[in-house]
Amino acid sequence: MTFDEAREAIWKSLPPIRKRFAGRKAVDDIAMLAVENWQDEYVRACKDEEQRNVYAKALVLQIKRTHQPISGHNAKEYGILWAMILQAVAVAVVQWLVQWWLERRANRVLLAGWKEQLR
Repeated sequence: MTFDEAREAIWKSLPPIRKRFAGRKAVDDIAMLAVENWQDEYVRACKDEEQRNVYAKALVLQIKRTHQPISGHNAKEYGILWAMILQAVAVAVVQWLVQWWLERRANRVLLAGWKEQLR
């Protein structure tokens, strides 16, 4: 699977209303930031679902911090947009990545490769 194929799979996995409000560019940007900020060692260290959820929340917060400057919105506008739309999208993207990463060892290798390509 290429990163473009992964972004397409993420897009297809989102509920229609979230996709429509967020837009393809925002979803793609959030997916890119999720991969760029992904930390294999932290996910590997998680012993259960609860610990993975803690990691996922931290990753979503990192996405928020890094997405605002590239979004084109000022901080106040972005805060409203994040609370109403983008946070739910970021959570869904991160959940998709975590589940996909856990499915197979090959997926872990692919994600590491995508991360390298995005540097």
